[in-house]
Amino acid sequence: MVVDYIPSDWPAGDGEMAERVRRLDWSQTPLGASADWPTSLRVATRLLLNTRHPMFIWWGRELTQIYNDAYRDTMGSERHPAALGQAGAETWAEIWDVIGPQITDVMAGGPATWHEDQLVPVTRHGELQAVWWTYSFSPIDEASAPKGVGGVMVICRDVTAEHLAKEAAVASARRLQEFGEASTDVLWIRDAETLNWTYLTPAFETIYGMPRDEALAGNNYSNWLDLIVPEDRDRARSIIGRVVDGERITFEYRVQRPRDGAIRWLRNTDFPIHDAEGRVVAIGGVGHDATREKQIEETLRTSEAELQLMVGELQHRTRNLIGVVGTIMRQVVASSASLADFRGRFTERLEALSRVQGLFSRKGDETIGMGDVVRLELDALGADLSSDRVRIEGDAVALRKSAVQTLSLALHELATNAVKYGALYADRGSLVVRWNEYSDETGKQRLQLVWTETGIETEIEETLGPMREGGYGRRLIEEALPYTLKAKTTYALGRNRLDCTIDMPLDR
Repeated sequence: MVVDYIPSDWPAGDGEMAERVRRLDWSQTPLGASADWPTSLRVATRLLLNTRHPMFIWWGRELTQIYNDAYRDTMGSERHPAALGQAGAETWAEIWDVIGPQITDVMAGGPATWHEDQLVPVTRHGELQAVWWTYSFSPIDEASAPKGVGGVMVICRDVTAEHLAKEAAVASARRLQEFGEASTDVLWIRDAETLNWTYLTPAFETIYGMPRDEALAGNNYSNWLDLIVPEDRDRARSIIGRVVDGERITFEYRVQRPRDGAIRWLRNTDFPIHDAEGRVVAIGGVGHDATREKQIEETLRTSEAELQLMVGELQHRTRNLIGVVGTIMRQVVASSASLADFRGRFTERLEALSRVQGLFSRKGDETIGMGDVVRLELDALGADLSSDRVRIEGDAVALRKSAVQTLSLALHELATNAVKYGALYADRGSLVVRWNEYSDETGKQRLQLVWTETGIETEIEETLGPMREGGYGRRLIEEALPYTLKAKTTYALGRNRLDCTIDMPLDR
């Protein structure tokens, strides 16, 4: 109970608890009047009330309590100020099963205790709170007391904030580790002074091709540099130095894996890690295996170059095709008797050109053979290639694409003539087309094609069809092929027989 009187000077101090100790009627407590306290209790109380460390005294058989301003701030309104002069077991009923035995041991003459970061939940501010404490129980010597211990001095600190921060840091580190363990990129940390790795994630082994424990051993910074191809090594060393100076840098370099000798592209993002004072104490990094991306980039560059080449080839072919169409049109116009005659003959030749273009499309990058062109023209004009009247014989001879168009037009003229006026027009005629590849006297490869028709009506051949004297087909073989393909050609019309030869270089 509090009495209304002017207190004495003891205990000295201007804090709230010093004032409460002076004003409390201690004679109504198990401790009795403060003037009768033993010296050890008075000294301990004086010390407690004049320090800013949270301190608490339990004294005597009832463990009567005295505490200071710093401890008061940890108690909550449920206990302060009623706890002053009250028995400990009454004040701390919900945790007495934890602290009671510890106090009893010290009061019984046992050693001082130390408890660090211990969970001791307490009720304060209207709720039971999980509170972590670091505290010690120390005996206060008193000769007249049982076992020579008059009470227990408690020095304590509420470390809940630090404990939760530590738990959060551990959880964050665990999440970071789980992230690193699952990442296909390699995460690493280097010491800013030695530049040695202190942490590597499992992806390192996949990317670099060596075990982590081996990579972390010894002077691993030097070992890392040795993995980098010589052309990239100095730049990588320079960039690490810049990161130590505080820069954040993303850069690419190549390493040669010791396991299989494979070259891998790495894209690293390196950054400084600072302490509380802003000093760089470590270097962090994320290393991404960019090998596949580099391969795709190279493939795209190659594809783009090939596309440009194809576009150039297409433009070249288009110009040539337009030129061929113009030539055909001029020559057909000159030899046509009427517009209807021009329309039919011109259409036939455009269709022949179209077939060649279709052959180009179907073959793509594949070579076009002599047999492809011969069979294409004869089949398009309705010749029965399986009959005994038609024989096609020759080796697989590849033609250069620049020659296919002009050669196919010549074959179209020969085939048209055979179907409409020659060997395949009459029931008794026959056609033999043979070719072979050979080396001339200079060692260069040439193609010789022989077109032979028998059983023809010579009078019709001489007066009708494209192969008549001065006709478009005849001029194409005797004039255009030698000019455009450097070919040697012959055309001979005999009694019931036609012989045509085309001998051309096979420069591929």
